[in-house]
Amino acid sequence: MWESVRAIQARTPAVWALALALLIGAVTWQAPANSLISAARAQADFAPDPNVAANTLFVEAIEHILAADDAAAAAARLDRLRRAEANIDRIIADHPGSELAVQLITGQRIGWFDPAAFDRAVARTEEEVPAAAERDQRCGAMPVACLLLADASATAAEISHDHYRSRAIGLIAEGQAKVGLTETARFTLAHGLAGANGAPHSYVQLEAVREVVNALAALGLFAEALATAADIADDEERDEALHDITVAQAVAALFADALATADRIRDEGLQSEALRDIAAAQGAAGNIAEALVMARGIADDLHRSEALRLIAVTQADEGHFDDALQTARDIPGHTFWYRQSGSIRSKTFRYIAVAQAEAGHLAEALITARGVESRSARAEALGLIAAFQAAAGSTQEAQQVLAEALTTAGEVAEPVNRLDRLVIVASALGQAGLVEDAQRIFADTFSIIGEIEDVEFRPQLLSMIASYQTEAGFVDQGRRTFAEALSATDELVPRLRNRMIGMSAIAYTQAEAGLVEDARQTFAQVAALSHGVEDEFDSDYLLNYIVFNQADAAAASLWPGWVNRTPRSDGGG
Repeated sequence: MWESVRAIQARTPAVWALALALLIGAVTWQAPANSLISAARAQADFAPDPNVAANTLFVEAIEHILAADDAAAAAARLDRLRRAEANIDRIIADHPGSELAVQLITGQRIGWFDPAAFDRAVARTEEEVPAAAERDQRCGAMPVACLLLADASATAAEISHDHYRSRAIGLIAEGQAKVGLTETARFTLAHGLAGANGAPHSYVQLEAVREVVNALAALGLFAEALATAADIADDEERDEALHDITVAQAVAALFADALATADRIRDEGLQSEALRDIAAAQGAAGNIAEALVMARGIADDLHRSEALRLIAVTQADEGHFDDALQTARDIPGHTFWYRQSGSIRSKTFRYIAVAQAEAGHLAEALITARGVESRSARAEALGLIAAFQAAAGSTQEAQQVLAEALTTAGEVAEPVNRLDRLVIVASALGQAGLVEDAQRIFADTFSIIGEIEDVEFRPQLLSMIASYQTEAGFVDQGRRTFAEALSATDELVPRLRNRMIGMSAIAYTQAEAGLVEDARQTFAQVAALSHGVEDEFDSDYLLNYIVFNQADAAAASLWPGWVNRTPRSDGGG
């Protein structure tokens, strides 16, 4: 009967605070609970006869609701809420003439008890139970990911602005889907969609919808993602959303669907980027011939070069070095992502050289490395080959190649690029057992920091050094350098907004280095700083940025080599 009553009740808009509280496991019924129970019991003592039993049932229902508030497990909360629901059904069915029955049938609030809100609470808890069961089953195998996602949910709960909160929830759902928590992501996403509507021309609203699209695509709900993207009025944002769907479809090996989605992208540059991603996914799926045909057909030089690079990376990973080298030769020599870090062609040959060394083909690796045009890419390749030589027991040869690598690195004029190469080499040497050489190179990198003209960027470079120190096994040194990076952020970044963004990026790097508790502490410090931002809109933006880093770190925690990353990285940068 209660269901039929609900059908005629006046529905109020969803109460976001309740939804988000349920999302992180805290139903906020507690408020004036004792006073309500006392009032109900008083009614039971003095009310006319038809109301006595109804009042008793209502008091019991409230007690069940409060017990649900205290229950940690979703299943236990649902059990209590269903008991409360059964009591309310009995009030209407068994005591229809009571005042409480009339109020419940007409959907009136009774003290702080709102029948419509209670209805939503039961429905949401029913949805949450399978998500909670999924987390119980899977989080034991990936505690870092679940911990960071829970932190992200707690951060999102502090966001006041609907659209920023929606964007944050979209980010969390996407992160949950990426780590395999699909039921949890579906539950989370329902709340993200609720706040993404309205204000059709708001930039923040567009970002929120984009994150919802990403989360839908990450869940494999491509029809829903495409429908949501189609409703985006802004051409640029719609193209970005379609690109994101294309990538997800390509990763899922739905190549025909990915091509159809890419065809809907209006911006030619973004469409070329989508075709690049499809070609790369084809290559990763083993369809090298089809991937090469698609890559070579991309009109844009930059994206064609990048597609060929990614295919060559796949070929090298599979040990097909001659094929990888041939693909690399097809890359134009004039294409760059960042000119100071070398051409895409140079980066590709560097990757192949290191892959050859990792496979034990050290002589061939040296030939490939010495042919790399870019000094920075060549220095990195030689340094990593030296690490593999040392690991293989060829210490004398390793020292000779390392000397060649350091000489080459010294010729790199741009300090950030030189620093980046040296920390990668130092980390690889540390992992290979050449501790003194690694420590010496790390020490040299600190002097390069002083060459950086943009002082606000220095803390991020210190954070990068700390990450590689930790990766090399020098964990205490890494922690000290991370502390130095955070201290430098306080000293060198005067604007609070920029300082918080910098600290959040450092926290992500701490998590990436495996220092998860340190990262959580830094994230908490940044969130606390947000309370000092006078503009609430700006504060919400910064909290959203924290959520982005927390959710991204959670997804990254499942990457192969999360803490001990392979020295080869991914061939980029």
